[in-house]
Amino acid sequence: RFASTLRARGVALLRYLARMRVARQRPTIVAITGMQGKTLVKRTLYELLARRFRVHANPLSYNTAVGLPLAILGCKLNTRHPLSLVTGFGRAFYTAYAAAPVDVMVLELGVRQPGDMRAHLDIVRPDIVVVTPLASSYRDDHQTLEVLRAEITVLCRQASQAATPILLCGDDATLSAL
Repeated sequence: RFASTLRARGVALLRYLARMRVARQRPTIVAITGMQGKTLVKRTLYELLARRFRVHANPLSYNTAVGLPLAILGCKLNTRHPLSLVTGFGRAFYTAYAAAPVDVMVLELGVRQPGDMRAHLDIVRPDIVVVTPLASSYRDDHQTLEVLRAEITVLCRQASQAATPILLCGDDATLSAL
């Protein structure tokens, strides 16, 4: 029980520090979500934007409730070694309050279960939303696809209310309906 409480508080601290970095630096946030091609779109945008702006993007696929704050803070946490964990949190504090500013953050927002998008939107408010295709493969079950659609709807509604541009794949019938 102690370990789970400690973990929950650690995650809450990371999320707070990520919000602080975004609030202090006020970068343009490009949020990418969907099912296919998120990482490719992220890398392409990063390469194009980095020619003119200071750009930060998720490493690998850090796009979960824990991964997104780590991506924003540019740190990794090794939970198996206490000294490494302390060093990781130290880096997170430094990044939140003293790191060099960035102009643009290109961030993947992954969705695995209901509520994931709201958790992401608690940290970032995108200035541009990109939704990649949702076409399922033979491996994806129908329920997973429905959760993803519902979570993308949450993002698109928030973006519409804030007059945020949304780029959707027009070939995807579900996305066209949004």
